[in-house]
Amino acid sequence: MTTQPSDFFYYFSKSHFDIPSSYAHHQLKVLEWKKAESEYVIKGEPLIIFGYQTSYGNKETLTHFAGASGYLNKMADAFLYNDMSEQKLLYVLHQRDESRIALKYVNVPEVVLDESKGEKIIRWVRVGALDGHQQGIVSISNDKQSSLIMSFNYLNKQDFITFDYLPKEIKFSVGDDIALLLENNIVLNYSVREKPYKASHPFIKGLYQVKIPLIDLELDQLSNFRLLKWKLTLKQENREVVGGESGGYGSYTPHKNLMEVIQKLAKEYREVVRAEIPDYTPLTFRGDLTPTGKNTLSENCYVYLMHDTINCFHKIGISNQPEWREKTLQSEKPTIKLLAAKKFIRRKIAAAFEKALHDVYAQQRIRGEWFQLSPDDVSDIITTLLS
Repeated sequence: MTTQPSDFFYYFSKSHFDIPSSYAHHQLKVLEWKKAESEYVIKGEPLIIFGYQTSYGNKETLTHFAGASGYLNKMADAFLYNDMSEQKLLYVLHQRDESRIALKYVNVPEVVLDESKGEKIIRWVRVGALDGHQQGIVSISNDKQSSLIMSFNYLNKQDFITFDYLPKEIKFSVGDDIALLLENNIVLNYSVREKPYKASHPFIKGLYQVKIPLIDLELDQLSNFRLLKWKLTLKQENREVVGGESGGYGSYTPHKNLMEVIQKLAKEYREVVRAEIPDYTPLTFRGDLTPTGKNTLSENCYVYLMHDTINCFHKIGISNQPEWREKTLQSEKPTIKLLAAKKFIRRKIAAAFEKALHDVYAQQRIRGEWFQLSPDDVSDIITTLLS
């Protein structure tokens, strides 16, 4: 889903304004937005204040009034508004905020093959809004002195959560801690176990990265619950840095937008890694790591079928705890119900069985692990899972 037929698109034109003839050749520029990104706008209320691009010190302004009601999606970067070309798309007013999120926050994965190892690597060529960081999501500390860039990558056959930063703002050392507080009051705690290293970025120089293995339960939490704030405990500096509550920069300035884009990235990373890695075996707890970084845990895992009673879609997935997975999904959509689950002695066997079911019903896939199944399909799957 991107936009709805009833969404309102505003394309700039000078003809929309009553401009005096003496200023007819002057370009316009945006001086002020009366509403923030994602705010609900009422048709007819003042939305944008324009001024004239002139060297004569003209203080006159023009007001643009909203052409419809809806959630505001600013379509151009603030620093580009001074280039007001005709028919430039300035904003969209969405009837549903979900449409705004889908249109604005676009994540484009980069899946490459490391031929020397015969392994796939998953990174990002674009994350979120166009005015954001190219490979991750930027949030700022509450004191506005530090930035932290979060992302999810697949390297060396395992999932990682990564934190990029500038050493002049943050100085991570081995033994430092990172805590993420989610809206369900769960705190995800990470400890820096390896020395930070220089990160590669096409535009930002001097960026460093901390890379920490991510377990399946944590990725599941980040996919289903929004991030409220983060805290860094920098032991060598004897200080704590708290952030995330003020959002980030540009489109992430409202905290609400930052939470949405992080959750969306976690969800889509989870889908991409399962689609791209045939023998995908996520970590199930931190102790899974051997010195080579491989997952050595063998434990029971389930393939499950769930049903959303509102849209009648079905979810085919895997989990070590399907009942717990049901509860996490119900916290967001109470209409989701667990129908059946089949136990396997090893996760990799469960993953292979899940993939086989996904392949069988590929033509009925709606998105990710959700399918539009017929009653016969549902009956067949339940019978298989319960046998």
